[in-house]
Amino acid sequence: MSQIKLCSRPWTGWIWLLLFISSTSWAASVNFGWDAENGVAGYVIYYGTTSGDYTNEIDTGTNAVATINSLQPGLTYYFAIASFDTNGVESPLSAEISYLVPGLLVLTPGVNPGDPLALSFPESPGDWYEVQSSPDLVVWTTFWSTNPAVNNDWVQILLFDTQATPQEFFRLILH
Repeated sequence: MSQIKLCSRPWTGWIWLLLFISSTSWAASVNFGWDAENGVAGYVIYYGTTSGDYTNEIDTGTNAVATINSLQPGLTYYFAIASFDTNGVESPLSAEISYLVPGLLVLTPGVNPGDPLALSFPESPGDWYEVQSSPDLVVWTTFWSTNPAVNNDWVQILLFDTQATPQEFFRLILH
């Protein structure tokens, strides 16, 4: 869980934004929560996949929690929040936060023959991962694992000697 302090309105103070990561759905949902403020008619969360360009919005009404579903693994989403008064006048947007959605496993071949393959995936704070391989999709072997993640960032593993196995399958296990 990451906790980020956001200023929602210059005239009233701070909103706490809590980011919860659902490990059962590969973080396809993000839950937001904040301290409700007096005199606010509601809140709107803006988000999109380009910094500063929010193509989606969720009006939470006076609820101090919201869930954003259907986030795509491997994409980075950018979020900002605004409050509004009874006339519908919105405050300036809060500071922007970003979140890289885990759950995607990317295999990139080397440029030249003999170059290692790169296996990459986004990780989420507090989770740890196992990378497993299988020659037949039946028997899986863990060949690499992480410590609990501290950051929301990409992890890359270089796979050498890929000529030894005619075919190999990979999967990512989230803990």
